[in-house]
Amino acid sequence: MKTIIISIAIGLSAISFNKKNQESTGKEIFEKNCAKCHGKDGTKRLLGAKNLQKSVLTTTENYEIITNGKGKMPSWKEKLSTEQINQVIEYLAVLKQKTKE
Repeated sequence: MKTIIISIAIGLSAISFNKKNQESTGKEIFEKNCAKCHGKDGTKRLLGAKNLQKSVLTTTENYEIITNGKGKMPSWKEKLSTEQINQVIEYLAVLKQKTKE
């Protein structure tokens, strides 16, 4: 029984670490590629960039815009992998939480 509990605890720790690692990676990708227009906290509005902390876009809408571009925002499909785009989208959820704090 102890072995099962320890295995579950290790598994949950790995999931928690992986989620934190993905958020960190999403943040790094965002800061490298998106912060120039959106700012590190998502509120800068250079060249018409949207305030991402106040965004009401769905995950699907974010994916489409990041992948294909919209208005002055360029497409990122040639520069970022699908996994990287998804990591950025996960980080956008973290930025939205900042408005609730």
